[in-house]
Amino acid sequence: MGQFVIAVAFLLGICAAQPQDTLTRALNRLSEEAEVFAREAPLMISDETLHQRALRSNARFRPRIGAEALKPPPMIYQERVLVSEYAFATLQGSPGVVREMRRVVSVDTKKVESVEKARETLTLGLKSDSERAKRKLIQDFEKHGLIGAAVDFGQIILQFRRRNLAKYKFELKGETRSGPDEALVIRFSQQSGPGELTIYQGNSANKAELTGEIWVRKSDLLPLKISLSSEQKKDETVTLHTASVDYIQTPFGTLAPAAVKHQEIVNKILKTENRYEYTPFRKFAASTEIKFTEVPEMPK
Repeated sequence: MGQFVIAVAFLLGICAAQPQDTLTRALNRLSEEAEVFAREAPLMISDETLHQRALRSNARFRPRIGAEALKPPPMIYQERVLVSEYAFATLQGSPGVVREMRRVVSVDTKKVESVEKARETLTLGLKSDSERAKRKLIQDFEKHGLIGAAVDFGQIILQFRRRNLAKYKFELKGETRSGPDEALVIRFSQQSGPGELTIYQGNSANKAELTGEIWVRKSDLLPLKISLSSEQKKDETVTLHTASVDYIQTPFGTLAPAAVKHQEIVNKILKTENRYEYTPFRKFAASTEIKFTEVPEMPK
């Protein structure tokens, strides 16, 4: 009887250890992919399509005489579609921080400049030693009538580089499906301390504490999706940011964003929704040339 109890306890111990072992291996894979992304992201470029739906005042509204004239103009949703050349870069003033860079090609199907010219301008800006050239790329994107377009979510995986893992609490929360793949769900929450993620919207940059989920492919623990949320309170205003980033593995072995969805909800009202989609990423052929290595699309 004693041996039976010992055997049962031993088996229970193995079962209890297995989830923790899986979590450890998943976090190791996640941090490894984050390190590869940090190294390779500045060498990649893609085409980005942004679909934005945002609340704004109805400029065509004409108030009537009397009490109606005292009411604020009604709010309507403005929809915009921007197509841009898209890449990553670091800024000298923010060592170790990767920022998104864009050069707009079209706005609501109206051509701004040719793809070739946009790609050349973007590439020259990325290769420039001037921080002003890179910041100008960021500022130019904001001049196309967007409302609170939040950026810099494509590289959210960098929050989980090896040196950052201790800042979060992780736990396995079950299984799900991501397209054709079975996936494990890892729940994470930031430990107490200053916000780790900076949400850039126009001229504002807000630090945010994070909670969310990481989906990893069950078969090999490859990261597939990262979703997060952050709530900020100021006086009577509660602002909730939610975002999800779908990642795919490029043919040259680096994870890259395939789609990003961001929502800004203020006092339970959807203020802005940004949906970013990306074509398969290309890679610079050489650091000194304005050339790209074209790679085939991944099989679906």
